[in-house]
Amino acid sequence: MPCSPGALALATLLAVRAPPALAAPDAAALAAAVDEEELRMTVEELTGVLPVDGAVGEVRLLSRDVHDPRVADAAEYVRGRFRDLGLDVSSHGFSCQGIDGLENVVAEVPGAGEGPPILLSAHYDSIGSLTEGGWDPLVDPAPGADDDASGVALLVEVARVLGDAPLAAPVRLVAFSCEEYGLAGSTAYAADLAGRGEDLAGMVSFDPVGYNAWDASGEAPWLWASHDDRSAELAARWAELAAAGIPGYAPVAVHEDLIGGDARSDHHPFQERGYAAIHGGGFPQPPAYHTTSDTVDVVDFAYLAAFTRSAVLLAADLAGLVEPAADEAPDEAPGAGCACRSGPGAGAPPGLFSWLAGLAAVAAASGRRRWAAPRVRPGPPAGLPSSRPPEPARTRPPGSPRSRRSRWPGRTRSRSPRGR
Repeated sequence: MPCSPGALALATLLAVRAPPALAAPDAAALAAAVDEEELRMTVEELTGVLPVDGAVGEVRLLSRDVHDPRVADAAEYVRGRFRDLGLDVSSHGFSCQGIDGLENVVAEVPGAGEGPPILLSAHYDSIGSLTEGGWDPLVDPAPGADDDASGVALLVEVARVLGDAPLAAPVRLVAFSCEEYGLAGSTAYAADLAGRGEDLAGMVSFDPVGYNAWDASGEAPWLWASHDDRSAELAARWAELAAAGIPGYAPVAVHEDLIGGDARSDHHPFQERGYAAIHGGGFPQPPAYHTTSDTVDVVDFAYLAAFTRSAVLLAADLAGLVEPAADEAPDEAPGAGCACRSGPGAGAPPGLFSWLAGLAAVAAASGRRRWAAPRVRPGPPAGLPSSRPPEPARTRPPGSPRSRRSRWPGRTRSRSPRGR
């Protein structure tokens, strides 16, 4: 008996509107979902171009230096972005520069199995210590668009793209703090991880990944990753996946000994504790490196998107994508070959309700918001241009001298901190 027009229309509507969640996407499809505009908005929010919800209200993150109170707002922003994508988020606390209560923000995209996670990282703190004429961490801006808002934007976009992927093993995303002062956040986290005997499938620090030094050279832009002996295989796999999956770019894996060593980013504390860890970043550094001029215009968002796609490809490869069971997906589209029935569900095609029930079960089991679409860019507030807003007036605490060197008794910092 043929279906009624109403039943067929309902089945067709469900077929059109229900996403194919039970079909495992391949890694290339996931990488293709990376959105440049989403990356741009995240960098603009991390640098104060767009306001964000901070710890106690709306704020513009004109600095994320650990001595600036807005570093707590930056942590809250990153935490909120991960939570908005449905991920479980935790805080890893530590002290740095005599400052207590700093935190690394940790999120995890769960996997179906119990395998060790792959860890992808960036750092959300910033610094402006190489600014000509001097720089005061208490009052001066440190936008850090390339270094390393670009890397944090990569992490958030990986979370958005992989949030619904059927991963076999988890993908852990960590936004470190106090990288710019001796890699303090990642050192504390790596020590705790090793102390618990926790294994990793691999670790990659993306820092920074927004400046394209090759744009005017006529050559394919290089995507760099440095490695030590233990992480050579991991770096080679990253380069292989990126070369095959990101046309127009030249991924390069280089041993750190060939560049005079590489202890400048958050991969290094993991290498010191026996983990396979590599450092992905743009090279050479921009003239704006560690200055107040490291603003959004320094970032090439197509280049950042390429690095982000490389992260998606590597994460999907190491974590693995689970194929759906044969009985989880319908053999044909809902409504095809429909035959009406009597009783509950009359008028619906056979298998439709079991398919929908399976879909609901998978969604409930994941506990995550599914099919996260890119955000819509807000318009500029009344009276504010769409470019970088004027900095609000801030005052130095009474008795605080301008020189950053004399501000911290007993401490000195070189003009080129260890952090990248």
